[in-house]
Amino acid sequence: MNHVNDAVHGLEGYACLSATQDELADLRECIREQWLYRLQLVVPNEVAKFSAISMDQYHTLDNLVDHAKIWPKTSRVLPASAVRLVRSMVFFKKLEAEYEKILIGDEENFGWENITWRLVRPHQKDVGPVHADEWFYESRPTQKKPEGHIPVKIWMAIYCNAGRNGLKVVAGSHRQIDQHPYHTEIRNGLAVPVLDGNEEELPFTIPQTNPGDLIVFNHHLLHGGVWNNESTTRVSIDFTIFVPQKFKK
Repeated sequence: MNHVNDAVHGLEGYACLSATQDELADLRECIREQWLYRLQLVVPNEVAKFSAISMDQYHTLDNLVDHAKIWPKTSRVLPASAVRLVRSMVFFKKLEAEYEKILIGDEENFGWENITWRLVRPHQKDVGPVHADEWFYESRPTQKKPEGHIPVKIWMAIYCNAGRNGLKVVAGSHRQIDQHPYHTEIRNGLAVPVLDGNEEELPFTIPQTNPGDLIVFNHHLLHGGVWNNESTTRVSIDFTIFVPQKFKK
């Protein structure tokens, strides 16, 4: 039975899985190494201070850096070695058992599959507008899908508070595409799709994700990051997988 695919393309539009605690620890270490290396390059005199704290305490030292300037998406794409690690993990093997051959998107055209990590500080505007990922393909003609495949998105909590500090989704919205119009704005030189209307009026659900839990969801599903009202920095990863077209219901 295709449990994940049935949920992703069924009524809800998403499914939940979990990595093991050892896999979470490995991912945290991969992300931390890249985080510290970037800080080593931009604030070498301060990097020892960051090295002494956990990533979920990043906000306590963010006054030492120009956050918006040093963390463009291109600086947060994990190396190919980390992608190989993710592909060896239990949750990914479960997806492969269900979907057969899986491709991972290379949105930045780096030449390897892209897995991106994100920082969302407490009480800061670090989350983007609510959207459906399919809108990016419609807004950016250069962003392509492999022939014969459909995209499915994966979001994983690395550091978060369950039910309050993660991803929010509008369950079933992937079946109401025409009811959620959007427009495109240019931000930092890139086309960004923005939902028309007031997103606060949408019936959001916040899945109960603990660190290591992940959400697999439909590319037409409305979603967005939860505003971080907690006392720690949220860290997550996300990436797009492409599965054979035959799995679309």
